[in-house]
Amino acid sequence: MIILTLIAKMIACSVILYGYYWLLLRNKRFHHYNRYYLLAATGASIVLPFVKIPIFFEPGSTSGQIVYKSIDIISVNRWEDDVVESTKSNSLALLFTTQTAIFILYGIGVIILLYVLGRSLNYIRALSKKYSYEYINALKLYNTTEPGTPFSFFKSIFWNARLDLNSEEGKQIFRHELFHVKQRHSADILFLEFVSILLWFNPFFHLIKKEIKAIHEFLADQHSISGNNQHDYAELLIMQSIHVKKSTISNYFFQTHIKRRIAMITQIKNKKYNYWTRIMVLPLSLLLFCAIALYAKTPDRPRLTKQVHEIAPHKLSKPLTVLIDAGHGGEDAGAKNDDGLMEKDLALAIARQINLAATAYNINVVMTRNEDKYPSLKERSAMAMAANASLIISVHVSAAPKIQTSSGLNPNPANGFQLYITGKNQNTMDESKLLGQEIIKHITGFYKVDAIKQTSKSKVWMLDAVHCPAVLIECGYITNKEDVAFISKSENQKKIANSILQGIVDYNFGNMNRALEDTIPGNKHTRDSVRLKEDLLKQEITHRKLAEARAILHEQGTLLQKQQEIEMVQRKIAENQYLELQHEQKALVQKQRELEWQQRKMAETKYLEIQHEQKALTQEQREMELAQREIERADIIQDTLPADRPDPVFTKVEIEATYPGGSPAWQKYILQNLRYPAKAVKNNISGTVTVEFIVDKKGKISDINVTNGPDELRAEAARVIRQSGKWIPAQQNGQIVKAYRRQSIAFQLEK
Repeated sequence: MIILTLIAKMIACSVILYGYYWLLLRNKRFHHYNRYYLLAATGASIVLPFVKIPIFFEPGSTSGQIVYKSIDIISVNRWEDDVVESTKSNSLALLFTTQTAIFILYGIGVIILLYVLGRSLNYIRALSKKYSYEYINALKLYNTTEPGTPFSFFKSIFWNARLDLNSEEGKQIFRHELFHVKQRHSADILFLEFVSILLWFNPFFHLIKKEIKAIHEFLADQHSISGNNQHDYAELLIMQSIHVKKSTISNYFFQTHIKRRIAMITQIKNKKYNYWTRIMVLPLSLLLFCAIALYAKTPDRPRLTKQVHEIAPHKLSKPLTVLIDAGHGGEDAGAKNDDGLMEKDLALAIARQINLAATAYNINVVMTRNEDKYPSLKERSAMAMAANASLIISVHVSAAPKIQTSSGLNPNPANGFQLYITGKNQNTMDESKLLGQEIIKHITGFYKVDAIKQTSKSKVWMLDAVHCPAVLIECGYITNKEDVAFISKSENQKKIANSILQGIVDYNFGNMNRALEDTIPGNKHTRDSVRLKEDLLKQEITHRKLAEARAILHEQGTLLQKQQEIEMVQRKIAENQYLELQHEQKALVQKQRELEWQQRKMAETKYLEIQHEQKALTQEQREMELAQREIERADIIQDTLPADRPDPVFTKVEIEATYPGGSPAWQKYILQNLRYPAKAVKNNISGTVTVEFIVDKKGKISDINVTNGPDELRAEAARVIRQSGKWIPAQQNGQIVKAYRRQSIAFQLEK
């Protein structure tokens, strides 16, 4: 209900403020004023509904009465009910279901609009990443080829490369966009975007956002044409007006509103009319503030009628402290009816009305609870002791079980108010009875009340275990429809509250009269009796205070012991967690050390492999140089020496010696003839063996030498090479030559 009221006020504010703008300010040349007016109207529409200021006036004075009536007429707050405490469960369930549906619908709307805003921001972000920019002072200028450019966003201008920046048109458009940047127009749009997202159900915020965008263009146009021909600029707007892809949160030069923009450029000022339309905003704002924020209120006093409970109260000459105990609360709902109405809610509503009206009677009220919580009975009586309360009023609502008849269970007809006093506490019984009688007198004037009843078998703590007079009022039956209809209404709750307070005042006046009668001079027996009662009462109060103090100390001691036990358990849990954490840290350190060792090992292995590769490359380079020298020497020898000299052995040749049939034949030969050494199989040894040998001009193999590989595999590798037969000789410069050949053989065990 409160949310709906706030929404209604917000929409009312935006309707009035936007309506004034539409009628008197729209399409006028004071664009700066209109910009700040619309922004202020948005803020006022959001904030003003939350402001609620009561204005107190005495209806008796003529001037006060005029102001009071004026505010009461224009204020929308007079339609709000101050206290709405009791509703039936069916209505509550229906409201809950409706509220849930409304919140879901609201959430869907917010999500959709946030998605649209995010897409626009992402589009601008993509452009800023796609294109390069250059700084002009603190401004970023992006040179793009995107449709829809140029436009500005905060301190960035996205320019279109097809527009010459140095041309007259380009300069005017650049001044236009630069003005948007300097005036921080993007901040206005982003603010209104978030407002229209969070409060999307208010259509006037969307209209304000649209008008703000138009005003931004009017301002930028006004700046761009300063010193230029208005008609040339209008022609530029028409020529450049195209439909392009746009981001909703940017300031485009080619915005719509072309007709309005041209009208603003060529409009003639009317200073006198413009002045009055702007100045009239002040009385409008004052009137709106009074209507939304203020509400007239008179001091809470019972109205003068013929009924006893509404007669103007006899105000006490001295303040009197009274404890008002709203029964049950929190998880203890008290009595319930078939509609789900709970005793705790009705009792709290009546107690609050007593608290509101008590000031007029000069009564200081101490509430045991002012919200839906459950203080224990001992806590409630301790509150009375701590506040030094003179009286205690405990507010409840009764209930009666259904009656079994031949047609089934029927509602119990029991109805009316009931009032209980202690039947065990002799110290307060008499005074409690007098208090109850005074209260009954006032309630009887408007509702049925039974005679005073005393507690007998069951102990009622707030009557039997307190230090001062106390009464418990059962305000009707929650199981009776007539009683529920009566006590659920706010005006009837006020009647009950005023009757109780008037009864307290009358009881206090009666005590004063009795005290005067008991202190008549010469009546020594009466004075002695009064003094005796006072002494007994003081002793009883002292005794009860000591008992209460002992009970509180006992409870505190028990709580302290439990707290120590809890702290001990928490320390043990913390110690166990600490030990577990230490163990985990040690395991983590160990794993980290193992990982570092493995990394070092891998690094060393990699280093050795690199060194080996470097040595092999160096050796290969040396062999190539040696082969080259041998080739040169062979050429010389071939030219100068006889043909019967020994053939040179080449280490590097153009075409190496190959196995007949090539690589497939060699693999087939290896598969058929290679035998895995038993020792290597036993020790699970694998690896690659490199064998170096010489192939002469006839293809014969000689000088077999195993250069590397596991020792267990070398002999087998040499045997396979030795028995491989003739090879195809190597060639150098088209001649068959004698040359070295290296052959690698891989040994791999199957897993």
